[in-house]
Amino acid sequence: MLLLLLLLLLLLVLLLLLMLQLQLLLLLLLLLLLLVLLLLLLLVLLQLLRLLLLLQLPLLLLLMQLPLLLLQLQLLLLMLLLLLVLLLLLPLLQLLLLLLLLLLLLLLLLILLLLIAATAVTAATDSSAATAATVASAATAYTAATASATAAAATAVASASATAAAVTAATSCRHLILVAEQVSITPCLQLKKLLPHRSTCDTCAMFARYNVECHNVRLASYRASSKCRVST
Repeated sequence: MLLLLLLLLLLLVLLLLLMLQLQLLLLLLLLLLLLVLLLLLLLVLLQLLRLLLLLQLPLLLLLMQLPLLLLQLQLLLLMLLLLLVLLLLLPLLQLLLLLLLLLLLLLLLLILLLLIAATAVTAATDSSAATAATVASAATAYTAATASATAAAATAVASASATAAAVTAATSCRHLILVAEQVSITPCLQLKKLLPHRSTCDTCAMFARYNVECHNVRLASYRASSKCRVST
């Protein structure tokens, strides 16, 4: 496109130079025709003067000079006709050159408009591509941020759940240990309080029964406490 524009500009410059040169050539040709016409006119006048001088001579000599005079008159008329044709063609030729110049200018203007439109379309396409890339990058960043936030929230929830479960388990284990210790210690304490005041068979039987119960309760309490400590 740029090469075509440069060629048209060169053609326009050449056409302007041609117009100037053509006008100069036409003017020179007109001057030459005028000079030729003047010379022919002088020759015709001289021939007429000669004929006037030859009127005193015999008729035969006069007739011999007539063809030359007629030829000079024909040349004179032909030059006049050519001069008139050139004078008529000169404005027409200038008009044709001006029309050609206007056509070239319109073509140059059209090419410039096409170049501007192509540049604008290219810029708009590049801008759209950059905008699409920016939007895609923003969408990717938003998706990544959302996924990271979701993962962090899930991790936090899982950690909180694990912490709450651990706290609950620890609290339950401590409660179980305390309960087991209370259950295992209380009967034995009651039995020790009762033994110094009882020495009958009932006391022996009660001692044996409470002794077995105290042993069983202690064993169960020890097992429960051991399981709870191992789990924690």
